[in-house]
This record gives sequence, C-alpha cells and structure tokens, in this order.
Amino acid sequence: MTRTNLAVPLNAQRTTRPAKSRRTAATQLKPTSDGRSNAGNTHISGEMFVAAELAKRHYSVSLTMGNAKAVDLFAEYKGKAICIQVKAIARKKSVGWPLPFQKEKIIDGVMYVCVVLNEINEPPTYYVMPPHEVRQRGKWYATRAILDLGKVRNSKFLGAWHLIDKELRKPDQTVRRIANVT
Repeated sequence: MTRTNLAVPLNAQRTTRPAKSRRTAATQLKPTSDGRSNAGNTHISGEMFVAAELAKRHYSVSLTMGNAKAVDLFAEYKGKAICIQVKAIARKKSVGWPLPFQKEKIIDGVMYVCVVLNEINEPPTYYVMPPHEVRQRGKWYATRAILDLGKVRNSKFLGAWHLIDKELRKPDQTVRRIANVT
C-alpha cells in the first residue's frame, strides 16, 4: 500500500485554474492551492480559522477529534464554556453548508459558525448563528440537507461573534448540556 503525503507545505507552488467570467474567455488564471480541493481539508481549515477568531477574542479553545462528532470546538471564557459546531465551504460559489440529515441533530445550546474560506488572498467570511436559526433557514430534501448561503448572506449573522458572548451569559451555560447527546 502506498502512502501519500496529504499535507501541503508552506512553500508549495501555487497552481492556476481558469476563472469563470461572463465578460472574458477562460484564459484568466487565478491562484489556488491543490490542498483546497479536498472536503476534509475545507472542514479542518474552517475549524482552525474559527478557533483563531475565538482566540483573538480571548477565549480558550479546544478542538475535538474524529469525523462523526456533534461538536467541533469548545470555547471557554471566565469559567464558562460553550460548544461550537463549524460548517465550512471553500468558496462563495458553493450552494451552502451541508447539515445533518436529521433536524434533531442540530443541538440546542451549541452555536454554529458557518465559514466561507474564499480565495487565497481573501479572508474567510463567518456567519455565527444559534441552532434555532440554522433549523429555520436549513432546507431538508429527500437525499440531503443544506443551509443555503443565500439565506444568510448579508444577514445579521455576518461576523456576529457577539452572539457567542450572549449565549455564555445565559444562566447554567456549561459544556455538560450536550454530554448525553453525543
């Protein structure tokens, strides 16, 4: 069995791909990284960016491990902790973020941060939402469930990190609230 290195070194060469434009031919090239094409890389990148944003806001942050987890991050501030679920997509052209197929897996007491990683030279875009808003704005189909980017773009949830602070101020906000769900 052959092992391949999935990590992209910091000094890796940038590859190019044709840019889609109505006005010009597909001869324009935009820089991109080979590592961004993998869905697993997109998700872990989203988690890392969200963890960095929370750390900038003086939270202590822990990442959880594994693929089938109810919570991606724990954020603690002044003795109170909150659970964060991260949803990430690579580009604005994506339809939206995949959601759990069962609505009841969107857990109360867990904040959702939906990330658009954007192009390499553009910072990520964050939408911070409580679970009831994710359930309300999500779309459930016969074969999949998504939170449509169009339902949150330019909304009050854009960069709404204050909602995490607000959730932490609620009485009895502890990590233990979701212990029996996972």
